[in-house]
Amino acid sequence: MGVKEQFTDERMEVLTELVNIGIGRAGASLSEMVERRVQLQVPRLNMVDGEYLLESIADLDQNFSMVEQRFRGEFNGVAALMFRVDSASSMVCLLMGEEAPDADELEAEKESILTEVGNVLINGIMGSMSNVFKERLHYDVPEYDEEDLSVLCAEWADVDAVVLLAQVEFTVEGTEVVGRFMLLFDLGGTEEICQGLDRLLEDNDN
Repeated sequence: MGVKEQFTDERMEVLTELVNIGIGRAGASLSEMVERRVQLQVPRLNMVDGEYLLESIADLDQNFSMVEQRFRGEFNGVAALMFRVDSASSMVCLLMGEEAPDADELEAEKESILTEVGNVLINGIMGSMSNVFKERLHYDVPEYDEEDLSVLCAEWADVDAVVLLAQVEFTVEGTEVVGRFMLLFDLGGTEEICQGLDRLLEDNDN
């Protein structure tokens, strides 16, 4: 059985629920942080083998802003939040509470604001998973970058990894911005994740 095939429909349903719990927590944290209502929604999740990652996101063939954070524990990997450059600017404007900050101000604030957004979202989702699985994770400092998509994702195109893709819709006071969340597990980590999902399925059946 391939890595992707390990994530059956039943396991994906549980994983989707965990991601949505984390998304809900992240939305509440962001709302409190910026004192504006921030809603987040994940319309779909998809699991792909690492070697097919670039093919799976080939529709996003332009520059991106990305915040990534590595984690280690019983399962290891990388989590990242990606925005198209224009969407990243829109998100910063919304969270700054200004309709049209000048270009210099926007550029000065972009990295810090998006890094904080990525940090909140990633920790919300990973915290949800580690709490339920009762596994303690250690996080590196989040890193921000702007680059061509193929360059950003080149290190992720690994045959020994599996990637969870989620399109995340941010709504800030009626205005929508779309980002892409990626969660990469190394090959050993996928076994730990699947075992944890199976335990949750058994608990739900009892």
